Amino acid sequence: MRPSGKLSYIVRYRIGGVSKKLTIGVFNPDDSGLTTARALARTAQNDLVAARRGAGLDPASLKQQQRRAEEKAAETARRAELEARANTVGAVCAEYLASHAVTKLRPTTRQERTRQIKKELAPWRDQPITEITKKDAYRLLDPIAATRPIMANRLHATLTHLFAWAEEREYLVTNPMRGVRRPLEKETPRERVLDDAELAIVWRATEKLGHPWTQFFQLLILTGARRSELAQATWAEIDLDASMWSLAATRTKNKLALKRPLSPMALDIIRALPRVQGMPFIFGSGMTAVQNVKQRRLDAAILNVNGGEPLPGGPFVTHDMRRGHATGMQRLGIQLEVVERLLGHVGESQSGIRKIYQRHTFATEMAEAVAKWANHVAEITRDAPAPVTSNVVPISGRRA
Repeated sequence: MRPSGKLSYIVRYRIGGVSKKLTIGVFNPDDSGLTTARALARTAQNDLVAARRGAGLDPASLKQQQRRAEEKAAETARRAELEARANTVGAVCAEYLASHAVTKLRPTTRQERTRQIKKELAPWRDQPITEITKKDAYRLLDPIAATRPIMANRLHATLTHLFAWAEEREYLVTNPMRGVRRPLEKETPRERVLDDAELAIVWRATEKLGHPWTQFFQLLILTGARRSELAQATWAEIDLDASMWSLAATRTKNKLALKRPLSPMALDIIRALPRVQGMPFIFGSGMTAVQNVKQRRLDAAILNVNGGEPLPGGPFVTHDMRRGHATGMQRLGIQLEVVERLLGHVGESQSGIRKIYQRHTFATEMAEAVAKWANHVAEITRDAPAPVTSNVVPISGRRA
């Protein structure tokens, strides 16, 4: 009987001159009396006889060895379970997205990588990453390639980067993307350019959208900015007094800081935007639905203002407006070097030995160019309604 009041069955014995005690069970009035205890005692006595002959461990040592083996097996199983949880595609992707390999990328690239992983890789989320095969990769990419080949190529690039990163960190031994071909072997560069007549139609169509999309698409036409640059533009970047939009190197595709002059026409649109305290972006929040609005609303508005007809040149994407901006500027006689700087391109005028010796900033020429382009846009759209301004009263906030 223990001090706690519990009753236990024990076997006492001596072996090698040492007295030992083996607990074989706790007393239970429902265990058919001593039957179970005596059976366990006989087994212990048999083990003891064998141990005294040198054929095994004594009962207490054997029980201790079994307990240690069970504890080790349980720990091994626990570690295996934890490792399996940490090695699922979802867990590895979370670590990948938080790694420097991704955080060093441009914000828009990070956003797209995150979107692809959360949406396209959802069927793999709970699978161990070691079980993903080349066949799985093709099964994922092929249906997307059938309707969205460019997107399939972008997803292929994400998967290639992800699995190479995981292989380097030993999450897997065999990289399933090794040898997987891009869905679209050769991407044909877009050549679509919106001419003046088409830009005028688009401008009129933007008036049907209302705030903030009217201003957003009109500023795309006036500035020639990438949609991601404008969508994430902040008040801190805009200097209304200096008529300047300054983008840090982290905000540009070529990782070079860009100072883009703003025309009076562009400034008027920006000044009319409402200010919301605590919101850093000029459109209130980062615009994330540009492509959706373009396809669903702007295209419909174009049909509305153009007699039910699409643009003469056929379907277009927002980047084609940027190409139309560049082409239109060149048609107005603006120097190539100036156009390149306004677009944030590193062209021939800023590469090789020219980059070393030709240090002129073209600041004056750039300001003149954007004003000239704005006057041209005003001319080709002069029959269009005045730009839509918001009737929201700005809440207190600093002006840039």
